[in-house]
Amino acid sequence: MRIAKIGRKLSEEHKRKISESERGKNHYNWKGGKSTERNLLMGRREYKRWRTEVFKRDNYTCQECGKRGVELNAHHIKSWAYFPEFRFDVRNGRTLCLACHEKTDTYKQKGKRIKTKKLEIANAKKETDGATTGETASNGTQGT
Repeated sequence: MRIAKIGRKLSEEHKRKISESERGKNHYNWKGGKSTERNLLMGRREYKRWRTEVFKRDNYTCQECGKRGVELNAHHIKSWAYFPEFRFDVRNGRTLCLACHEKTDTYKQKGKRIKTKKLEIANAKKETDGATTGETASNGTQGT
């Protein structure tokens, strides 16, 4: 019976019903509305305009190795996550090829791991400094 329906024109109402039946919770890939703020913002015109302006300014050339004609990424110099006020500032962007972008400290989750590690080091240093200087703990006893 499927063969008989190939090439058959669907009414606008039928197309609308098919479309609605595959949206949101009804979509096979629905994961409970887990879109991140970043994913939502990167789909907006403002982000796409920022990305295009960065590419144009850099003449579609990787600013690290000078390659052209390869997959390019618009890289945020100041991290997207930690500097939201600079997200759409063209001066905070540079064009990098994928290989050079992967080498940056902030590529994907690498930036989060680095910040976490720096915080761990800073906290460990504070604890060590407190123990060696004999600072008192919050309960009035001397630190160990």
